[in-house]
Amino acid sequence: MESFDRYGLNDSIYKHKKNMEEATSRLNNPPSSRKDCYNEFVGIVSETSSFSRMATDPSGNLRSYAENKSNAYETITKMLDQFKIKYSEFLGDTK
Repeated sequence: MESFDRYGLNDSIYKHKKNMEEATSRLNNPPSSRKDCYNEFVGIVSETSSFSRMATDPSGNLRSYAENKSNAYETITKMLDQFKIKYSEFLGDTK
């Protein structure tokens, strides 16, 4: 979107997306005791990457875009909440 480019938001989105993907790749081959945690984290990263593409490459009309964005945000939020509950021992303080 033009306004994102104007304010440098696309660059910020791309930077954070790249950092997230790099962090995920450094976590490859987790111990078997943490495999489920890793797999869920990869799912969150994948959903977040899709969400970031909505900002940098929007599609659809205003109504469908707003609905898709809202649904994606809700999905990611639920995934993160569940992740924090299930794997709080690995996360430390999440406040």
